[in-house]
Amino acid sequence: MRKTHYLIVGILSLISISTHAIDSQKIAAKHPIIADKPVPGFFEGALLGNGALGVVVTTRPDAICLHFGHNNVWDIRIAENNKEKIGTFDEIFTKAQTTLTGLPFIYHSNEFSEYLKLTAENYQKPYPRPFPCGTLLLGDATFTSLCAKYSFQKEELSIVNFQLV
Repeated sequence: MRKTHYLIVGILSLISISTHAIDSQKIAAKHPIIADKPVPGFFEGALLGNGALGVVVTTRPDAICLHFGHNNVWDIRIAENNKEKIGTFDEIFTKAQTTLTGLPFIYHSNEFSEYLKLTAENYQKPYPRPFPCGTLLLGDATFTSLCAKYSFQKEELSIVNFQLV
């Protein structure tokens, strides 16, 4: 009965959403993204793109940097700090069959809980992360696009702020 209730509520929600047009640009316009200082870092830059091909706009004292990227280009380095302690699948399955008898889940075993922490440690690094494919440096400080407006200090040729519109 309960699953049926959730299914009916879900279907009604989808029907009500589909009958009301959602204007994403109108919603986004209510929440402008404003930076009131130069943004030299890749992860702080202004984002432009269509979901597949993207550009991150950052600044340097002498130029504007356009970092081009694609959604399937990632820095996928993996730390292998515990490589000698992490076994093969066959070793793990054999150990599980002998040590996990009588336990409801693998997480109830102290040995396997420690092993899971050990394997997860390699993924606590700042990667995998998006990785730019290339960077275009623009030395002329006259740049306006349809998506963003940039303000410049002419004497220093640097962006002092930006606002996505």
